[in-house]
Amino acid sequence: MGKYDDMIDLAPPEPARHARMPIEARAAQFAPFASLISFAGEIAATNRETSGRAVLSEESMEELDEALRDIGEKLPGCVPVRITHYASYADGKAGGRYVAETVRVAGEDPLKRELRLDDGRVIRFEDLYSLEEVTEDE
Repeated sequence: MGKYDDMIDLAPPEPARHARMPIEARAAQFAPFASLISFAGEIAATNRETSGRAVLSEESMEELDEALRDIGEKLPGCVPVRITHYASYADGKAGGRYVAETVRVAGEDPLKRELRLDDGRVIRFEDLYSLEEVTEDE
């Protein structure tokens, strides 16, 4: 017979002054030790594909300026456009990527140098790479 064989079948002791802590509360007690989860996020952010901003030629900037003027003449109203723009990452870290999408322009602010889209997003003029108006049936 082993040294602790007489205790192996005993029930665990119950606290005398307070109720036993529920399992959910016990799990929450150790949640702060999940800090390695953010470390995994940092690794993923480091491995993501990023691209720098392209430098537009004078000719490209003139074409973009002309397209902005054409769209500005059709506002107010929602003008459908095919747009390629630089999107910074939402987590505030350096880098971003170019996104091509078809959107509807709801307005522009030449003083702030930005386009307002009908879904509430704002795209700065300096983030634009290409812009062309599309017809409704495209």
